Amino acid sequence: MSSKNIYLVKRTDPGGYDEWDSFVVIATDETEARYTYPDPYHRWDHLHLGWVMVFQDGSTKPCSKYHGWVDDPEQLEVTKIGVADYTPENPVILASFNAG
Repeated sequence: MSSKNIYLVKRTDPGGYDEWDSFVVIATDETEARYTYPDPYHRWDHLHLGWVMVFQDGSTKPCSKYHGWVDDPEQLEVTKIGVADYTPENPVILASFNAG
């Protein structure tokens, strides 16, 4: 089994209440980490260039303007902080949310 990297992903804007500010994720590379959402219910849609909500049946719906995370993943700060020899079902192992 090949190892994966552990990344700290942080927003570079100030964020606010009821928004994520950072998370730690196990990913293959920096790009995969950057395009990971802090919770397992959303993912980046490369076809429509935006975050989508993922439902239990696998269907998706584009997120509204407010969804608690950044709109442009390219503005995130991504730092490799370690190496992992496995990937849990949810690759986000820790996330920080500013509840308001």
